[in-house]
Amino acid sequence: MAIFINEEAKLLSLVSLESYNKSHDKNPNFIPEIEKLVADAEKKLNMDGKSFLYVTENAVYTPTGKEQQTYTIIGKKIFNKNGEEVFSTDSKDRNKIFANLAVQNKRAVVVEYRGEKYVVNDRNQIISATTGDEMKWGEENGDRKAILALSKAAFEAKQKAETTIANSKASLEGVKAGVVHKHQGNWSRQEAQNNPKILYVFTDNTDRDSGSGVISADSWYSKKYGVGHHFPTMTAVVVRGLNNSRPISTQRWYHQGAKGEAGRWIDADIEEFKTVIRDELQEIVNEFSTGKYDTIMFPDGDSLFNTRISKISKTRTP
Repeated sequence: MAIFINEEAKLLSLVSLESYNKSHDKNPNFIPEIEKLVADAEKKLNMDGKSFLYVTENAVYTPTGKEQQTYTIIGKKIFNKNGEEVFSTDSKDRNKIFANLAVQNKRAVVVEYRGEKYVVNDRNQIISATTGDEMKWGEENGDRKAILALSKAAFEAKQKAETTIANSKASLEGVKAGVVHKHQGNWSRQEAQNNPKILYVFTDNTDRDSGSGVISADSWYSKKYGVGHHFPTMTAVVVRGLNNSRPISTQRWYHQGAKGEAGRWIDADIEEFKTVIRDELQEIVNEFSTGKYDTIMFPDGDSLFNTRISKISKTRTP
């Protein structure tokens, strides 16, 4: 990839050859060594103004006996802040810089084994995070097998986390595309049962109970919040316990002595409120991300926090 850098030799961006040439005319203060890399690559490749020559990346590292620095890496070459090539031969510092870069780019993970930390990349190379030495154990070495097993689990966990994030982003894109709707008027339990591709979000309380309708012990709701809960015959909560419904606890409590205003969230409950709501929002994201739904439906009115009992507003709960 062709690149240009500013007067402090910090990477500005990746640019096409055409952009590179224009930038060079405006700012001739280029590091000769990097300019040479670009010139050499031009000779080898037929540039069409769109192709790129080098991958350039930054890595933060603290060399032995020195202060922390940011290095620019082009291919297999490492440049310091002055644009000078450093660590050009095999060394512990060079190993550590590339190990740090691999972790930064998610091509490697850090695992701990017997009190020592190791960097393992996607090619099963193992480097000591302490010494920078590459662990050149044989394929059947017990330590190597144990570390690779740990790295495999770490890679899988990272992949799972990235998938969750990707699904969450997909859900947000769905929101932008208009899959979130506000219901017109009241809904019924039968309506929700007849529309399995709609995810109904209903107002709830942390007692997870009201009314007399019995929620099935096989419901996701019973599995998460415990058996023995009920649903009422009116309000948005009629869908409580259905597999295509998820709660938002606009009310803190709803039990004898703590119903209505006595069960409202107040300012002093802020930490519990954040914990409960975050978990419920994540539950909604996770469920919608399964791909089973094409719509998220909220209750009528202002949907959640400023209706009837809950009355969460800037005036009441500043």
